[in-house]
Amino acid sequence: MKEQKDKDGNRKVSLVKVDNYDLNLDLINDRDRAIDFFTSILKGRKSGVTSPAEAMMVYGRCKELSLPFLSTIDHMAVIGGKVCADIHIKTALALRAGNSLWWEKTKDYEPQYKYTDSVSTWISPHKPIKFLEELIKEDPYAVKLRYAWDPTSWAAVIKEGFIPFGNGISHNTPCDYVTEYTMYRIRKLSDGTIKTLTTKGSFSSLEGHVAQLGYGTPGKDYEGRRDPNGNWGKYEKRMVDVRAFDNAIKVIGADLLMGMPEISEMAEVTGVEYSFDPDTGNASVSRDYREDPTDVEIIPDDEDTPNSSES
Repeated sequence: MKEQKDKDGNRKVSLVKVDNYDLNLDLINDRDRAIDFFTSILKGRKSGVTSPAEAMMVYGRCKELSLPFLSTIDHMAVIGGKVCADIHIKTALALRAGNSLWWEKTKDYEPQYKYTDSVSTWISPHKPIKFLEELIKEDPYAVKLRYAWDPTSWAAVIKEGFIPFGNGISHNTPCDYVTEYTMYRIRKLSDGTIKTLTTKGSFSSLEGHVAQLGYGTPGKDYEGRRDPNGNWGKYEKRMVDVRAFDNAIKVIGADLLMGMPEISEMAEVTGVEYSFDPDTGNASVSRDYREDPTDVEIIPDDEDTPNSSES
């Protein structure tokens, strides 16, 4: 996002004005009309909304955030009792802040390499020669290090009077891949001063494996390992990107999102199946819409309950 400045070189701050849309339903006084409306537009389709009650939850969230319901419904879902949105909607809400909020991708699925000298361990985006050059700038001790790629070279380095370091595997094999977003936001404090807030949000391939994202469930195929045909198996780089962006925006833009979780994250927590579009980064769930306006079991009052002793 390009930074805008005034004639004196100071950063200009502007907000995006959002007009309310015309769709107005009275959920309190005309509930039947609202249910008929939700049923008419959602009947016969699969989406993340499965009942009139859930449609009302999404509609209410849209009203609170000034989002157009008909354009937004395909990008939202109710999972685990919470209204969720895909990354498209969360990005759109972030852009509402205008040029007071901007970001850059500071790591794009960047490979990470692990090195050790049997005492210390380092994680670096650089391969051995570049890693050692950077380490020497920070720690004079590093001038004694020499890269060793196997047991034979490790012994040779020691024999030469240096300290061997390596990773025990090919130096071309990363141990992880990391994506990171750095976000900035200008805020006016109570004393009138302007401050630029900064936050970093990241996610990595290793974090996904540790959390067993995309792994098979017990008793089914791919138990204990990642399903190569699942979302994480096919689109890991894009999935990591979405998580990194979401981790950043939900911190620095909490007032814009109001706690609304991202669909794929919530679906994985609750075990709900979802599809993922690698081109847009959007996740969606596909379920049948039920016309029954209530999912609550009606329990008769005590006075209406037959007395077993009298029967």
